[in-house]
Amino acid sequence: MSSDTTVETTPAPAAPRPHRPAWPARVVLVLASVWTLFVLLNLLLSGRWWPWLVFSLVPPLAYPIGCLTLLAGGLVRRLRTRASAAVSLAGLVLALPQAGLLPQALWHRAPHTGERVRVVAWNTEYWHQGEDPGAFYSRLRGLGADVYLLSEYLGDDGGRVVAIDDRAALDRAFPGYHIVIKGQLVTVSRLPVVGVPSTTDQDLLRVDLATPRGVRFSTYNVHVPAQLDPTASPLSGRFWATLRQRARDRAHTYRAVRGSAGADTSPGVIAGDLNTTASMGDLRKAAGLGADAALAGGSAVPLSWNAHHPIRLWRLDWMFTRDGLSARHYRLLDPWGTSDHRVQLMDAVVEERS
Repeated sequence: MSSDTTVETTPAPAAPRPHRPAWPARVVLVLASVWTLFVLLNLLLSGRWWPWLVFSLVPPLAYPIGCLTLLAGGLVRRLRTRASAAVSLAGLVLALPQAGLLPQALWHRAPHTGERVRVVAWNTEYWHQGEDPGAFYSRLRGLGADVYLLSEYLGDDGGRVVAIDDRAALDRAFPGYHIVIKGQLVTVSRLPVVGVPSTTDQDLLRVDLATPRGVRFSTYNVHVPAQLDPTASPLSGRFWATLRQRARDRAHTYRAVRGSAGADTSPGVIAGDLNTTASMGDLRKAAGLGADAALAGGSAVPLSWNAHHPIRLWRLDWMFTRDGLSARHYRLLDPWGTSDHRVQLMDAVVEERS
């Protein structure tokens, strides 16, 4: 037997290459990662870093819709990866609190005891300019409110904002009512005024009233300055200078609201055009002062702007009730084509105090 026997061996199979998703799946993963990062940054920076106001124009509903869209894309068989699904789900968890959804409104139980008060809050968009003043006041009276918290008591003179004086017409339109005016803010009340405490901001008017049974409650008529100048280009220095100044003005108004309401132990309502969406961190500066009246509205997606268009994507108008004043019913009404803001109408009860 020969010693030169050749032994043939079978080569070991090559180690399998790690599976890499195809490029369409990688695109979905990158998009999901970028969008989730944006949602996270908005949560962290909005209301804390003034340049982030640029992104305040993103509709709050876009945050969860973007996550759901990318999650659905990642579930398509040829695009499916665990990573994109996990990232999209994480983004959705972060997005839902910023979306402005109020599912609780569908099962909210309204209080029934207490004195009833109807409150209207509305940004009129330059008062009755461009329409018949008589019709303007007739529509307001038709709402049957005990208290009207109105803003933009102003005129527009060829693009220049000007002050107006319509006090005589207000007195004729609301005989027997009490009228308090501060700059562009007007509070009209059928109930007696028991005090007009001073505030530290021109865009905040506090008026204290009394119910027929003598319960004192406070009304805060607020119009927070808009965050952007739509006439300026983002490439201009004026845009960024205005953005920074508006951020300061907005912070000042919110501090004034918190300062006055924080020291106020009476029942009350804080309402107006806050120029703030549910996804903006500025809302934290007001939301802690009371309960959202829209919980009594029966709508899980209350949207108030832009009323000039059939599709509304933002809620800029808010109403908060506090310390014994509670919403029984809340509605957003179309403003007869005269304003870009819908009308907030709340039927509330004020608890009697011993």
